[in-house]
Amino acid sequence: MDGYEDLAEVGAYPTYTFVAPGVRDNRYSPHCGIAVDPFHTDVSEANKYPNANLDGYYDFSLFAASTQISFKDVWFKNFVVGIGVSLAGSGTLQNAENFRFTDLVFENCKVGLAICQSQSRNLIVENINALKVKTVISTIEYGGRNGDCPRIDGGNIKYVQDIFKV
Repeated sequence: MDGYEDLAEVGAYPTYTFVAPGVRDNRYSPHCGIAVDPFHTDVSEANKYPNANLDGYYDFSLFAASTQISFKDVWFKNFVVGIGVSLAGSGTLQNAENFRFTDLVFENCKVGLAICQSQSRNLIVENINALKVKTVISTIEYGGRNGDCPRIDGGNIKYVQDIFKV
C-alpha cells in the first residue's frame, strides 16, 4: 500500500500530495516539465518565473506563439504541471495550436496537461498515461483559464482525482 489506494476510495487528493513545500504553483508560472509559450509582457512581476535570466523573454517584441509541435515518448514525474500550453494567458491570444502529444506518461503531478487559452486548437493526445495525478487534463487552472479540451485517443489512467477539469 502506498497510500494512494485510500485516497482513491474517498476521492480526495489534497494539493500537498503533489506540491512539495517551496515548489512553485503559480497560475502563470508553475513548476513545469515543459512550458510552451509562458512569456508575455502582460504577465505581472509577481507572476513571472523567478529567474532574472528569463526577464528578456517577457518582452512582447519577442513574442510569437508556437505551432505544429509534437511531443513523443516523454515521462513527466514530480512536476506541478507536466506540460503547460500558453501559460502567459494574456489578453493577446496567439495560436499555440496544432500540437500532437503521443505516448506521454504523467506520474505524481498535480496536473498532467494544462491548456491555458482559447486559441490552442487542434491539440491531439494519443495514448496518454497518468499515475498518481490529481488532474490529468485541465483547461481552467492555469494561464487564462479558458483553454480548449484536446481530442483524445486512448490511454491508461490510474489513481487520479479528475480526468478533466474543463
